[in-house]
This record gives sequence, structure tokens and C-alpha cells, in this order.
Amino acid sequence: MQTYHRARTALYDELGLEPSTELRRLQKAILDNDLRLDAPPGVAVTGGAAPPSMLPPDIAVQVGRERELAMAGELLNQMDAEPRLAVVPARR
Repeated sequence: MQTYHRARTALYDELGLEPSTELRRLQKAILDNDLRLDAPPGVAVTGGAAPPSMLPPDIAVQVGRERELAMAGELLNQMDAEPRLAVVPARR
């Protein structure tokens, strides 16, 4: 937001111009905590700002978690036989 304000001040003081529509939309999206700002390129996000209790959108690729993914897969396969709560411990 500081960068936006510096740019706006410079544009106005030096050229007598206001920021472009695109820059004003970006400022509004930042102020509104728009989820689309955090989404990876090519991922469609619907809605505007997320309520504080919601998680961020899913990521397309999981990197560096092969051990945890394998453990989760094993637990899910076991749950087919007997449903229960499964917790995969985090690596330390």
C-alpha cells in the first residue's frame, strides 16, 4: 500500500494524473483481501474476500511432502476397511 501511495503522489505531483483504472482496481483488491491475488496463475477463484475462518485455495502441486503423502495414502487405504479419523504427523 505504501508503494501505491508513493506512485499516486508522484503521478499527481509530477504529471497531474491519477492512477490508472487497473492500478486502482489492484489497490481495491488488496484492501478487500481478494482471494484472486493469492491464487496461482490459471486457477479460477470465485467470490471475493474469504471469511477469516476459511482456508486459502488449494494449491495445484504438492512439493517436498512425498513421505507425508505416502503415509496419508496408506491411512486412507486402511480407512476403506474400517472408517475412523486419521492424522498424519508433520515431519520435523
